[in-house]
This record gives sequence, structure tokens and C-alpha cells, in this order.
Amino acid sequence: MSVSPNGFAAEKMSYGILTSLGLLTEQSYLPYVQEFPDLAGKYYILALEATPGVLQRSPQKRYKSYRKSTKPLNAFRVTADATGAAGSVITVTVHADDHMGGGTLSPASVGMIFEDNATGIHYEVVDVDRSTPGAHTVDLAVATDATTVPNIVAATSYLMSHGRPSVQEDSFQQEGEYDGWTPYFRDHTAIRVNEKYTDLAMFEELDINGQTYYQLNDGRLERRFWDYNELRLMFGPQYANLQATGNENNEFEGVIPIVQAEGTTITPSGGVISDSYFEDVSLSLSANGWGKVYDGLADPIYMIELQKYFRNFTGVQGAVSYGSLAEGELKLNFDFADRFTYFGVDYDIKSYAFFNRALTHGADIGTGVWDGSLLLIPQRQYDMGNGATIRSIAVKYLADPRDPSKVVWQLSDGGLIGKNTNMNLELALESWKSIDIPLPQEFIFSQI
Repeated sequence: MSVSPNGFAAEKMSYGILTSLGLLTEQSYLPYVQEFPDLAGKYYILALEATPGVLQRSPQKRYKSYRKSTKPLNAFRVTADATGAAGSVITVTVHADDHMGGGTLSPASVGMIFEDNATGIHYEVVDVDRSTPGAHTVDLAVATDATTVPNIVAATSYLMSHGRPSVQEDSFQQEGEYDGWTPYFRDHTAIRVNEKYTDLAMFEELDINGQTYYQLNDGRLERRFWDYNELRLMFGPQYANLQATGNENNEFEGVIPIVQAEGTTITPSGGVISDSYFEDVSLSLSANGWGKVYDGLADPIYMIELQKYFRNFTGVQGAVSYGSLAEGELKLNFDFADRFTYFGVDYDIKSYAFFNRALTHGADIGTGVWDGSLLLIPQRQYDMGNGATIRSIAVKYLADPRDPSKVVWQLSDGGLIGKNTNMNLELALESWKSIDIPLPQEFIFSQI
């Protein structure tokens, strides 16, 4: 028995064809993104989703994720000054923000050694009282010499764990230290575009070689969908006051709102890119133990100033490859094709179309809140301590129970496409997505 149709002819595979055939499933979505280099050239989120492991299925609209603590070793602050005579034991209360688990977990444990960053004095924890959530008390004794006066000052003391560096050979099992992962909930947001044609007579009539055709959709719906996908996932704020029928308030936030609220902001002094700016970035990464490889998304103003800085720095006019610096070969291509290394940090800088609202929406060039922006996105994974790893940034998509593998849904109705007796055509593309960032502090936002 023959089966027809089993194929089709077309000049080229288009976005509209892929969408209408329902080919944008989990299995085909990544090759689809990789197949169209112009998508990767304009978009960042869509190109990111083509990276293995970035696009992740989520079983429900509101899902649990985890935020990683920023430091590899424990430390705590105190709520009030504490001092005493030489050899005495002093009691301090752990700062409320330095607890985890709803206030039930804190860094200190009997037998551990903590160094006060302000004085260099090492203290031994001799007792811990965890009976009051968010206000655990710790008894401390100077570990080095009974003649040293214990002195903790809330404004300056920062007590840093040294573990248990001097235990007996016949030691016994004591409390352990664990990485801090804070659970939090994220919402998916619906990204949707719609078109409706009310009558066959309203379609554009095209005469090609004496034959009449009607233009139903020329791919603009798909392009608009990807544009809104990028805008929502990158720039989307949390909406709490939507009132139009069909709209929904939820707790979704895009990459930049998360970074602006919880990430790191490093602003070039005086709005001018200089060595001190790159030094600040490098020192921040070093102080926090963060990664040293970053994707950089820059608006045109920042790109111009960055290239002017390197031109002035090297004295070379108009070159693409600028010599060799101490940290390695410096190549300025600025489109993710090559990277430059400066003060030990690898930068892959890309001119990001969606910072340029003159390009996307027709605003005046060099105006608006995103003028002169740079977003640095770390490229690495984190160890969760149980053999599993998570990426520094991931895109979650909500699985539809009708087809859990499908990332983008095409919805349609109307007699003009054979669905009912009405002479109309309704089209919609929809996807439910969210951004997952376990360590937003590692992301850096700058603006000149």
C-alpha cells in the first residue's frame, strides 16, 4: 500500500516550512538553529540554545532550581562586638544572612578553626548553639596562645574557616562542611505571536509569469517570534501589573534583570574604557574564584570605544590582529570568531543586535537605556557535589503533555487552511521558556 504524500519540493528549506511541519522538536530544534547562521549572527539566546546541554526540558510551569554560594570555603560575620580577658572564651552571634536552610544551618562547628580577617587571630569553636534559627551563637577561644586577648569587632571582623588542621591521630568523626545550594523557584513565560487574516480577498495578490498566487505568510511571523523570544529571555522584566485579557503576571525574569539585581556591576571610571576597567574585572574574578572565560555582548557604542581603546593602546591603525600581550596573542575580531586575553581573562566579544534599538525598532542611534552596554556571560559548569554538574546559564522549556519533545508550537485554524467553514486564517507560534542562572554574581554588566 502506497503512502502519499511522503515528501515535498521547495527551492530551499525555510523557517516557515520547518515550523508548519512541526519539525521544531527537541531532537530537531538544535540542528535547526545550527543550520541557519544568520540566526546565530543576530541572536544570542537562540544560538545559546544550540549548545549541547543548554536547552533543558522542564516538566511543569513553576520549577525548582538552585543558586550556588559564591565561595569555596565557609566564613561568617557577627552581629555585635565581643572581647574578653586573655585566655577567656567569648560568645558571638552569627549574622542572620550567613545562615542557610531557613536559618537552621550555619558555618561553625565544634573543633573548627576560624581566622579573623581583620586581625589574623585564629579561634577555635568550642561550642555552638543552634536553638534559635537565624541567630546561632558560637563560643570562641584563641587557638594560638592563651595570652592573646580575643577581640571580635562586628564592623570589621570576618571569620574564615580553616577547617580542622590539627586533630589527634586517634581522632573521631566530626561534623562536615558542605557546599551551599539555595533552592529557589522560577516561572516559565509564554512567548507568542499571532496573525489573523479575515478574508481571502484581503490577501496580497501576486502575478508571477501569468499565474495568480496569494501570499498567506512570508516568514515574518517566524522572524517576529524569534525576535520576541530573544527580547523576553534576555531583557524581560517581571510583570506584576498586566491587565489586558489574555495576559498573565508571573515571576519570570530575563538574563539582564537577574544580573542587574543580583549580578556584578563594573562601570568604567568616567565612562572611559581603560586598563583600570580590565583590572577591576580581573580582580573581581580572582577575588571570587570565578571563571576566566566570558562571552561578551556589546552595543555598537561600546564596540567602537573598545576598539578605539585597543587601537590607542597598541598604536596600530585599522589592524585586526594586534601583536602579542603578556597573557597571550591578542586578536580583535569581535564576533565570537576569535577571542582576546587581557589580564588573564578570555573575552569573546560580539556586537549584539538587540542592544541596538536603532536596528531592531528604528530608535535614534546612540540613545536609550541600553546605550553603551556590555554583558559578560561566564562559560563554564558548576559541580553540585554529587557527581552532577549544571551550566552557568541554561534555557528551560516547558514540555507540552501532547508532545513533550516539542519546543515551539504552531497553532492554526480557519477555512483557508482546511480547518473549518470560516473564510479566515488564524496563525500563532508559542513557546514556554525560562532562564536558569545558578550563580548570577558571576555575570558582569557594564555601561559607559
